[in-house]
Amino acid sequence: MKVEKVHDVLNRLHLAVPAKRDEKMAKKAKKLMKSQQKDMNCQGKKGEADRHVFDLKPKPIFLWQENVRNKRSQIKALIDEVGAVFSVIQLLSELYTFHWSKSENKCLPFSELSFIILR
Repeated sequence: MKVEKVHDVLNRLHLAVPAKRDEKMAKKAKKLMKSQQKDMNCQGKKGEADRHVFDLKPKPIFLWQENVRNKRSQIKALIDEVGAVFSVIQLLSELYTFHWSKSENKCLPFSELSFIILR
């Protein structure tokens, strides 16, 4: 036969006997139960139109990334404009191959003149 510890036997006896509650404890338990159910009941009564759909907005931490993107796009636009200016200069240099330079007192190709201006 198995020998049981006294503590285990007492625990089983305690579980077998129904617990007697104080009225004070019973009221407190009921009050806690109602307060926990209040929010759930309100959520259940809400209609579809009453429920809030969260609109996720960019966090201030990541706003610098947007600023960087905007600056990059502005820089790209400037580079494109400069490229357009160079292409116009190349077209003009093909049309007018020589231009008189007073400072050096000789004829310069138009492409060299454009580099002098841009410096």
